[in-house]
Amino acid sequence: MRLLTSFLLFIAAFHFCIAQDIHFEFDNAQITNDGSNDFYEVDVLISSSSDFKLGSGQIYLNYNPLAFGANISANGKLTYDHGIFGGSYILDQQHGGTTPIYSNFIQNDNTGSRVSISFQQALGEGSITNNVSDTPSLLLHIKIEYQDATLNPMLCFESTEIFLDQFYSACGPGTAGLPKDCATAPGAQITNDTYDCAGALVCFTTTEYTGTWSNSNPASGSFAIISADYTTSLDGGSIDACSLSVSSGATLRISAGDYVKLYGNITVDSGGILIVEHEGSVVQVDSDAIVTNNGTINVLQTTPNLASRDFMILGSPMSGEMRNSVWNSAFLVLDATTANFVPHPDVAAAFPGAENFADDNNDFWGVYSGTLDPGEGYLVRPQSGFGQPGGVFNYTYDDGTLNTGDVTFSVGFNTDKNSSPNVLANPYASSIFADDFISANSMIDEVYFWEHLTPPSPGLPGAGAM
Repeated sequence: MRLLTSFLLFIAAFHFCIAQDIHFEFDNAQITNDGSNDFYEVDVLISSSSDFKLGSGQIYLNYNPLAFGANISANGKLTYDHGIFGGSYILDQQHGGTTPIYSNFIQNDNTGSRVSISFQQALGEGSITNNVSDTPSLLLHIKIEYQDATLNPMLCFESTEIFLDQFYSACGPGTAGLPKDCATAPGAQITNDTYDCAGALVCFTTTEYTGTWSNSNPASGSFAIISADYTTSLDGGSIDACSLSVSSGATLRISAGDYVKLYGNITVDSGGILIVEHEGSVVQVDSDAIVTNNGTINVLQTTPNLASRDFMILGSPMSGEMRNSVWNSAFLVLDATTANFVPHPDVAAAFPGAENFADDNNDFWGVYSGTLDPGEGYLVRPQSGFGQPGGVFNYTYDDGTLNTGDVTFSVGFNTDKNSSPNVLANPYASSIFADDFISANSMIDEVYFWEHLTPPSPGLPGAGAM
């Protein structure tokens, strides 16, 4: 106990870790040329939830080796500017006009597609003012020589496991003109780092559709602008591009079986329209890519031919969709509460070993109204009422913007898997390959799709009158 207490006091005395919540992002990405070679250039910005003095640090970056080649540091493809005496960089601060506060800038390839850049604090904190705040400021400017500039750079911060929290507050106290005092007063490790890679994307060319494409058909390195009506099934097929914009007065319609596949962002301008037909797909490769909807986005969905008592599990591909907006005519919409589920004992007795989706007292499902949460599945009976005819039902999702990036669903778990059904729905305006979904989510072993093959019967156990 005394040893543990001493250890805790050591941590408290030296301020080893603090939750500073620093944030890193990219900005001003561009492709440049020196007359013979193409280069990718981008700024790395740093900000914080509160002001502090930055000490030493190390940042890790992933990149596309097909675009730049492997081992860009070892092969001399990476240069960067930290601005010593340049006046606009955080790392450019100086003491006495001659000695930089930061030194020992080192770059090193950790793999063929990851590089690190580090720097050390050369003087004490007495020589540094608060140089990180909630306003993003320039940390580094990076320049990488292209091997193929038509390919996506795929530059992104490495932010997993040991690559997190590699920055420190300034060590000190330090006195002007004297060496830093990191031995007795080390800087605090900054925790809760966050990263945003969206600003790293840059497109190699621009092509505009005005009835024909202005600069050849779009490709993975091009920024595609839709300035006239374009229907994939009529006007040239699916679109692969770097990023995409739909201009005012133009409509982009993605037909069934077709797609738009982008590495980066989508912007629908005011007066522009994006329509994703049933079984059309919008795919964004970069998990940080966004869809900005200043115009109109419609995602269309058509149900199978449903019987009078059939239901479907549905969700929304749009961020702001409401139950009473898209499913207003449906007489029943329910959401599930996993914590309330107890497998019905009569079902377990009648069908030993079977998966049991019947609740013991019918409190698993509850009537739902409000905003549809991304990734959550809802039980929808689209018929107009009990005993009313079924048929094919068409829905248009149009509130908010398209769901993008990684969607997190809070999974409920009770005593075991059989007592813990979770109801999910595809949150994207595209199909999902079930095998990939299972592989990417370690707690999921299988997904279930079913339809009613046996009519309700008093001889079959379950909750409720039916």
